Amino acid sequence: MRIIPDVVNDQNLLVARPGDNARQVATAMVERHISSILVVDDAGKLIGIITERDFTRYFAVQGVDPNRTTAGDIMSEELEAISPDDSAFSALELMELKGFRHLPVVDDDGMPLGIVSIRDLYAVITRASRDLLAKTQTYLFDDRYNPDM
Repeated sequence: MRIIPDVVNDQNLLVARPGDNARQVATAMVERHISSILVVDDAGKLIGIITERDFTRYFAVQGVDPNRTTAGDIMSEELEAISPDDSAFSALELMELKGFRHLPVVDDDGMPLGIVSIRDLYAVITRASRDLLAKTQTYLFDDRYNPDM
């Protein structure tokens, strides 16, 4: 299972620029029902990420005014990213190790191709596990297996 296309496919990626108003970025995320946004420079290269946690930390906890704050002010710059050819399992392992809930997917030049969430990975790995279990049961029991008995 590769990240693209098995986990991330046909994603309409929303990005922000460092100078974008933080309230407008948050509003765009709410409208799109997403919990993270990638921040790119003028060339479109990934330079940061903003998550719901970042908004909570800056606005609710620290009391920063979102109307006077930019995406560049609150983005996380220490990034980990994955390749489209990485496996879902390696992405999940990295997320667990680093405590992330979102990982950018970038090409070799650092251009964002998508973003994968822990929820996306869980769904794909769960589906793959169920398929493997069904195939194993069929192999072991052939047509004699009936899980409803």
